[in-house]
Amino acid sequence: MNMTDPIAHQRAKKAIAAERGLYDPAEERDACGVGLLVSLNGTSRREIVDLALKSLKAVWHRGAVDADGKTGDGAGVRLNVPQDMF
Repeated sequence: MNMTDPIAHQRAKKAIAAERGLYDPAEERDACGVGLLVSLNGTSRREIVDLALKSLKAVWHRGAVDADGKTGDGAGVRLNVPQDMF
């Protein structure tokens, strides 16, 4: 793989994945992706929420501002809120 040319490197990685049945160019979509932040031991922590908000702010075009400059597109943070809280 050519590591000095990032485009060639990406194409080579896709070709290898396609050969192994792990990638199908027909299934590729243009999107900025998904972020996942979790506590591996299952404990709830405010730090996880803070990191999730920070990551959402890092992709301002997703959650903060839409094309009109005033609204978002619905991207956000999903929390598991205990039912007893309500």
